[in-house]
Formats: sequence, C-alpha cells, structure tokens
Amino acid sequence: MLFTIKRVSVFGDRIILNNSSQWVVPEPHRCTSQQWLETQVVAVKELDAAHRLYQLVNLDTSQVAEAVSVNYP
Repeated sequence: MLFTIKRVSVFGDRIILNNSSQWVVPEPHRCTSQQWLETQVVAVKELDAAHRLYQLVNLDTSQVAEAVSVNYP
C-alpha cells in the first residue's frame, strides 16, 4: 500500500503516515528515515506480521527502512 509521510521525528525514530499509522524505526535505520520529508510517498511491505515488522520504502528517494508498527491494521 502507498501512503504519504505526514511527520518524521527529529531523530528519525518515529514516522507518522497520512493514514495516521505510527511507526517506530530501530536504530540501524534511523539515519535513513531521518532524511525523509513530509509528503514523500512510502510503500509499506510486511516482513514479519507476528512481530509487526515492516519495511518502509520511500519511493521518492528509493531508500528503505525497517519499522515496527504501533497501530497499522
């Protein structure tokens, strides 16, 4: 599914998408997500549903960051 970024925390550790889903980005991926900007388009890909682990793919920059879902359906 495709979404746009609504907000990225200063440290890149939290991301909110336009569907109000919230994501926690683990340390190794924060330097990537920290560079992302509001309104950029992100694809969400499931990696491990049991652990709510996903891959966020920024389609504007081609960068990839793993993230844990806080409230993604």
